[in-house]
Amino acid sequence: MAKVFAITWLAAASLWLTACEEPKEIGLTPTTPVGVYYTDTFTVRTSTVLLDSVQTDRTGRLLIGRYTDPTFGSLTARAFATVDLGTLPNINSVKLDSDVICDSVKLIVDYRLAYGDTTKPQTVTVHRLSQELDSTRRYTTASPAPQFEAQPLATLQILSGPTTTGTSIVSNLSKSLGEELLGLLKGEGSTRFNFRKAFKGLAFIPGSGNTSVVSLGASGGTGIILYYRKPDATTAQSISLIIDPVTYRASAFSQVTSNRTGTPLAALTSTQPLSLTAGGGQTYVQGVTGVTTRIELPTVAELKKQGPVAINRADLIITPTGTASGTSQPFYLTLGERDASNQLAYTMQSTTRRYHFVQTSVGAFLRGPQSWTSPQSSVIGAENRNAFTFDVSGYLQSLLMDFRPNNGLVVVPLSSPSIVTTTQSGIPVYQAQSVINNQLTATTLGPKSVRLVVFYTRQTQ
Repeated sequence: MAKVFAITWLAAASLWLTACEEPKEIGLTPTTPVGVYYTDTFTVRTSTVLLDSVQTDRTGRLLIGRYTDPTFGSLTARAFATVDLGTLPNINSVKLDSDVICDSVKLIVDYRLAYGDTTKPQTVTVHRLSQELDSTRRYTTASPAPQFEAQPLATLQILSGPTTTGTSIVSNLSKSLGEELLGLLKGEGSTRFNFRKAFKGLAFIPGSGNTSVVSLGASGGTGIILYYRKPDATTAQSISLIIDPVTYRASAFSQVTSNRTGTPLAALTSTQPLSLTAGGGQTYVQGVTGVTTRIELPTVAELKKQGPVAINRADLIITPTGTASGTSQPFYLTLGERDASNQLAYTMQSTTRRYHFVQTSVGAFLRGPQSWTSPQSSVIGAENRNAFTFDVSGYLQSLLMDFRPNNGLVVVPLSSPSIVTTTQSGIPVYQAQSVINNQLTATTLGPKSVRLVVFYTRQTQ
């Protein structure tokens, strides 16, 4: 058995790379001598960038409130949503008996969590939309607010904080509204399409004195419950009219505006990134606002100069240095390719948007929509203490083979690791949109927070 691994000094142009031998006994000597190398000295360059089009519709969360932090600045969030027919034997229409009467009607809000100062009650007024949302368009944080009625249907006082996470908040609505809604559903009944046009939806507006941003579930737990009965009945039945854009492809989005004046991010724009130095020795990530860290690997191309290279294993390790006041580290992260216009790259497959997330490593991947089916998510501490770890072997190999452009990666916080294709209501849906751009978790990264560790094989002669 012959040792087939060796060390060679790299050319002066490749002094950025430090390699050391990992000798093994692996069987027959190959006809072409090869060596297996390890390095953790790749140049990794980070900067803070601002994505200028952050899509917030169909995320399964609504953000409402006001938030201030000395690092990330102040933020105001309002939410607007279509109210849909709930899950029924026939999900596309409802037809109730013509003689039923309204018993009562209630608004139910699925409170999830809050960001910011949660010591005070937060006021949210709920209004009726007077302008229909367009289910065929994609709404972003910068989309204009639809028109809504000035008089609120309900005013909620939400006591934020972890002790109330996952609870439902219920408020009575006027019986006249219940009678109007019931009138749409009884007799000839209503289709889903006609109901959306007649009752255009709800607006959630924060009070002027609010100190936190609350997150409401928008996957069936928030909406209107209509109670009705026969004239001679003593027990009421109910029907749920829900906000669930993930399942029913309706519209629901959060409009978010930020003011970073006087913060380390004051100079950041969608066309003006901040270098590590300009950011005070830090780069930044903040969920829904589009503030994120770009990771560049400028010296990967140097490997090509050494001849054919196979990536055995490559780990990109991200170790946060801090977060923001009133929030927490993202629990999950993914890495997305940045396109030439400073956006999160994606391709369309029919009506499905497939984001170019770093894939589970099964070899080099190509450019077609069929390639973006196994995105990676990383949980903090799973492989390295207090760090997020990504296997970027396939991504790195794809760069070396010119299958992927080396435009850099951006950090994307997730609210769930479930970002794979699924089927809802018979429609294949790429799940990424439901778990990105729906939270205000934040992180900061220092000069040595991002490290690339690579084992690779190359020809030695």
